[in-house]
Amino acid sequence: MTTPTTIESRYLAIVKSIVSSIQESLGITRIFGQASSDTIYSAPIFRLPVEILVEIFGCLNEDANYWRPRGPPIINTVQRRTLAPNASLDPAILAQVCMLWRAIALSTPTLWSSIAIHCTRRQPTISLLQAWLERSGTKPLRIVFVESIHGIEPPMEYGADPDPVSNPFSSEAITLLMAHSHRWKAVDFNFSRCIPGALVNLQSGSLPMLETAALSSRAAMHLPYFKLAPVVSVWNVLHSSLSFTRGCWEIDYLESNPHKIPWSRLTSVELTMMIPSFLEVLPKLENLVDLHFIDPYTCFSSFPDS
Repeated sequence: MTTPTTIESRYLAIVKSIVSSIQESLGITRIFGQASSDTIYSAPIFRLPVEILVEIFGCLNEDANYWRPRGPPIINTVQRRTLAPNASLDPAILAQVCMLWRAIALSTPTLWSSIAIHCTRRQPTISLLQAWLERSGTKPLRIVFVESIHGIEPPMEYGADPDPVSNPFSSEAITLLMAHSHRWKAVDFNFSRCIPGALVNLQSGSLPMLETAALSSRAAMHLPYFKLAPVVSVWNVLHSSLSFTRGCWEIDYLESNPHKIPWSRLTSVELTMMIPSFLEVLPKLENLVDLHFIDPYTCFSSFPDS
């Protein structure tokens, strides 16, 4: 019969083996400073098998409710370079605890599969994005991309013809993400003025895993919808994924292209559209589970008269 002492001895042997391997691969003689081996390996955390630690670390990405159709908010308030959707969910924190945890964190792809990019002039984060994509291995990706053009160009004069430009770093980041489009599971793209050409080149059939998508193309200003035709072509490709069941669309797209949306297989939607249009599409939502509806007139009427 296996006793607790035997089990602890077995776990201790596994931990020592892992530590020894790390020491050998890194060419160092000590990982834990000047602490004695008895003190090191008597800590309860080192009696946990690596598989259990991996499961615990994996809880960082387990909150399914965190991914609404619009994706998670970028609320990283900690001043450090990270692509974690939330600073408290940053896997890099685990990698800073000790050599053992670092080895486990860097070799666990799931921890790096949720990526939030705030693309600004000052922080393109291209090299960091490359590192996260490499560490994520072959796992499905959940991506939030928010573009900022602040500081990219001078303010436009009132009445001038809008020139839909984008942050030059956006195209580079999108091109990098496109190489992994076959792993996209949830994407939320929020562009300031226009969709980068790289994304327009997205090919039908390149998104076999895509379940959730949201796309905004002109967050920085109100541009006429007809000037941004690429929105339609990108949505056509997003809709072509047979796994696609959750979405969030701009009101102009919903009102102009309701016939292009695969309503019958959607289970979760976020809709901002006129009530008559909404009543037309509602019977087509045969598999609907979760609905977030906004009447644009209600939004405007909620402001008090000046």
